[in-house]
Order: sequence, then structure tokens, then C-alpha cells
Amino acid sequence: MKKTSPPILHPFLFSAYAVLGVFLSNYKEVPAGQVPRPLAVSILFAFIIYLCILGVKRDKNHAGLLTTTLIFAIVFYGHATNFLRLYFPIPSRVNLLIFGFWLFVFFLFSTDWFWRFIRSPQSVTRYLNITSIIVLILPVFVFVKNAVADSRSFKLVHEHSNNLPLISSQVQQDMLPDIYYIILDGYGGNNIHREIYHYDNSDFIKWLQEHNFYVAEQSHTNYIRTLLSLSSSLNMEYLDFLSGKDYVNQAALRELILKSRLEKTLRSSGYKIITFTSVTFFTQLNNADIILSPYSKSVNEFESMLIAHSAFDILVQAFDLDIPGPKYQYQRSVILYDFKELPEVSTFESPKFVFIHVLAPHPPFVFDAEGNFIEPIRPYGIFDANDYQGSPEEYKSGYIQQLQFVNRKVKDVIEKILVNSTKPPVIIIQGDHGPGIYTNFDRLDETCVAERYSILNAYYLPPGAMNPDALKELNSETSPVNSFRIVLNAYFGTNMEILPNQYYYSSEASLFDFNELSSQTVQGCQLIPGQ
Repeated sequence: MKKTSPPILHPFLFSAYAVLGVFLSNYKEVPAGQVPRPLAVSILFAFIIYLCILGVKRDKNHAGLLTTTLIFAIVFYGHATNFLRLYFPIPSRVNLLIFGFWLFVFFLFSTDWFWRFIRSPQSVTRYLNITSIIVLILPVFVFVKNAVADSRSFKLVHEHSNNLPLISSQVQQDMLPDIYYIILDGYGGNNIHREIYHYDNSDFIKWLQEHNFYVAEQSHTNYIRTLLSLSSSLNMEYLDFLSGKDYVNQAALRELILKSRLEKTLRSSGYKIITFTSVTFFTQLNNADIILSPYSKSVNEFESMLIAHSAFDILVQAFDLDIPGPKYQYQRSVILYDFKELPEVSTFESPKFVFIHVLAPHPPFVFDAEGNFIEPIRPYGIFDANDYQGSPEEYKSGYIQQLQFVNRKVKDVIEKILVNSTKPPVIIIQGDHGPGIYTNFDRLDETCVAERYSILNAYYLPPGAMNPDALKELNSETSPVNSFRIVLNAYFGTNMEILPNQYYYSSEASLFDFNELSSQTVQGCQLIPGQ
């Protein structure tokens, strides 16, 4: 009796794994909603390749094996090179040798000479089918679990937001100022720069003050992670409502940033929302009226990640295609573009809210003090604190150099905005958190709290406020949760309560298990740097 030939499933299942496997490695940062399109494209690509090979070989088992081999060559190219670069400073040409090895295997498998050695092609197909099903189980489970958690997190955020009272401006639209919210990721307070980094940033602080900025020199972030910090500052509240719910994930924070209470308030007052491409896609305001970017937005951030880790990246680099990706050059180009174009926004129609998140002086360190390019030897990553892959000395040096570069760029930007603006704008320059040589995302007792919580927090608040007395609430310890409460009270005539400063620590494993720290704790350091 003739055995039934098994269906050819493995090329399509492995192509699905090529997408879901990357999602599995990044599920905390990648929205589940960004997965379906590249998943469908990947499976369709495998199907087209399979049909082309089948047309030549006329053997479905052989065509299936060759399709899977080619998928491995394309998909795992970047992962293999990154693994090697993590341990060996290999030149870029070695990357091509790795891809060449896979192509050699493909052509070897494609020969009739090789296929004659396969006594049971059906057994090979069955084995590959079973293997592809097994490797898909975990990423499919994680994808479904996160899609459900995303949905529940969105629902929680929307229910909470709908229960908050509306904030209405008491000022005519033509009297409202433009508002710039400039986030410099990881920019710490000068006390920390002096005490831990042995660098005095007073000249920059003095420059801000000379240009009529109020610098809250004892300011501390309310949370030590970017997503938490921005979710709090843009919604002008603490995030207690997220605590104690085991299904809540980072999708809640992305939604809070994307559809913040501040955004709703400003839109209801006639503001246009303008933003810039962010190196980190979880801080990208994709619902903004205008998104300025040096790159095409034809692919989403997750798709960019997939391309950058595949052999398609060879084509991107060879033909200089307009596709972003997680690379040092991408980070440099985005930062340079953002600083260059930010002053130009001052000529856009008012009133407008301009949000920009600059991944600097936060690692990776890709600029020296003069703006010259630095190319780290490690695979690209925005690792910080205990995830940082270099030494404390390397971190200190790289951080201070990039800080000096940022200072120069910020001075240039501020001068141009003030000159170009027809009406003096409100400008907030703020660190979302401080640097992290001595920060452990999992252990508070192994964290120098003052280093991570101390931030730059500077305000340009022009004359003409409807309620000037509201500006008296601004003081040296003002924290980000109150930044826009003060601005709205002063310039919109609202009467929002100024919240007491509160500071929270949560570990990476339990992001929403908030532990409140005292004001004395955030000014101290349980570690002695250098010992």
C-alpha cells in the first residue's frame, strides 16, 4: 500500500516563525497590532518562492526543503552576525560570508546529486513539518496572550480616561502660545554630573538661565523608565490605576502616550500636534497631525526590525534604500535630522504642540562632544543600566561626550526657535530620567537612586499668562507630573490641583508594582561609585 505523501507545511510555518520569533524576543516593546502585516507578507513570500522552485524541480518535497533552506539563509543572516559581533569584533564583510555559506548549502541541496542521497523525501518533509510546528507553539502562544493583554490594557486606559473631567481652555485660540516639549532621554541633573560623572554642567545651566529659562535644579523624575515617565507627565497624573492588575502590559503605557490627557486638552483648544520620528517606536506619536522624519513611513517599526535582521538588509545598504532600522547610523541620522528640523517648525501655523523625544545622552553613545560619529563594536541596542554591555568607565566617558554634543545642539535649537517665533512659546526641556551606570532595573538595593531620578527640568514661560500667579507653583523641586498642570493653569486659565511630588520604583519584571520612595531616598545613593 502506497504511503500518503505529507503536505508541505514547513516552509510556511518557518516563515511565520521568522516573524513571530522576533516578536517573541521583543514582545514587551512591540505592539501585537504591528505583527499581522509582516506575518502575511512573510508567508506569501515563502509561497511564491516555493512555487518558483517547484516549477523547476517538479518535486514538492525537494521544493519544500529548498524553500525552507532559503528562508533560513534570509532570516537568520542578521541573527548569526549579531551573535558573532557580540563576542568578536568582526568586520562587515564577514556578514556576507555567513550569507554565502547559506547560499552554498542551498545550491548543494538543490543538486540532483544531493537529492539521490535522500532515501525517504517524505520522512524529511514529515520531520520538518513537526519541527516547524513545535518551534511555533511558544511564539504563537505569546502572541495570542499579548494580543489579549493589549486589548484589556487598552480597555482599562480608555475607561480610566473617560472617567476624568474634561479640561477646557478659558482663553481665545489666537491668544494661546505654541508649546514645545523636548525630552532628552537620560539627561540627569547637574548635581549627579558633578558627584558621579565628575563633570560640571553649570555652563549649560547658566546659559539656559540667561535665556530666561527657569531650571528646577532639585527636580527628580517620578518614574525611572521612559514609558512610565512620559505616561505620567503627558497625562499629568500618577499611574496608580495600573497597579495590581496582572493582565496590564506596556500596551497601556503606549496608549497613554499616544492618546494622552494633554493631547485631548490641546486638540479641544485648536492645537495641531507635531512630532518627530523617535528612535524608540514606543514613544512615537503616530496619531500626530504632522510627523517629521528623515525616512519613509511605508514600513512600521517592527517591519524595520525584521528587515534589519535579515539578508534583505544587504540590499538596503547596497542601494541606500529609504528604510529605517535598529542601527547606529539610523540613530545618528534621526537625532541629527530632529535637531536640524525642530527650529523650522516654529514657522508652522499656531497654535501647535511640538513633541520630540531625543535618544541622547542615553546610550548607545554614537556622538563625541564635537558631533563626530562613534561606531560601537557591539550589535546595536539601546541597553542602559544593568543591561549596558560596556564598563562603567566607558559609560561615563560616552555619556559626558554625548551630553556635550546635546548641549551644543539644544543651544542652537532654542536660539532659532526664539528668533523665528512670532509669539514667544512655552518650552519645556526635560530628562525623562537620569543616567544609569549604577542602576539595576531588578534590584532597588543595587541602585544609586539619586543618579537615576535626578533630571534636567527647564521651563521657558513667556509673559502673557492669563493667570501669572499659577507660575508661582514652579519651584526647584517641581517634578514632571506637574509640568503641564502649571502650564495649563497659567496659560489656559484652568484650575488643576498641583500634586505632591511622589517618586516610584518598579522592577523590570514587575513594571506596575510601584514602590513609593521618599524625597530623601531619591536624593541619596546606596552605592559608592567606583567601589
